[in-house]
Amino acid sequence: MVVLSKSISGLGFPLSLLFMKPEIDIFQPAEHNGTFRGNQLAFVSSRAAIQLYHDLDMDSIIAGKEAILHDFLENEIKPLHPNVAIRGIGMIWGIDTSGIGDDAFAKKVQQECFHQNLVLERAGRKDQVVKLMPPLLIEEKDLRKGLEILKSSFQKALA
Repeated sequence: MVVLSKSISGLGFPLSLLFMKPEIDIFQPAEHNGTFRGNQLAFVSSRAAIQLYHDLDMDSIIAGKEAILHDFLENEIKPLHPNVAIRGIGMIWGIDTSGIGDDAFAKKVQQECFHQNLVLERAGRKDQVVKLMPPLLIEEKDLRKGLEILKSSFQKALA
């Protein structure tokens, strides 16, 4: 069995999923019910989101933006310091700054980004990984603008 839950419906409504093999599903239709069972609005918006994902060919869109992120991080951010590590896939990337030798470096980058209207999170041990998680449907110009803010914030933190 696999259990998932989060704001995974199309409009961010809470939705939980339970995947199981048919042979272990002992309930008959409508036998397992209650107020916890479902959120019809979340079901409908989830179906619409899946259809939109398919209609827009989101796999191709994400692959293109992933290439932009990867190329920028490897060619513009990584060369700024020899001990920066880049990891990621799709639209989720991390810049590990633990090798820089300043436990507060990622926080400095995050704060400078915030001052330039870019909101980023930190993750990892001692919060030393700058986490990038742009929206899947971000416009390319906005993605590139955010990456430029990230670069200037890194440069400022290194100065």
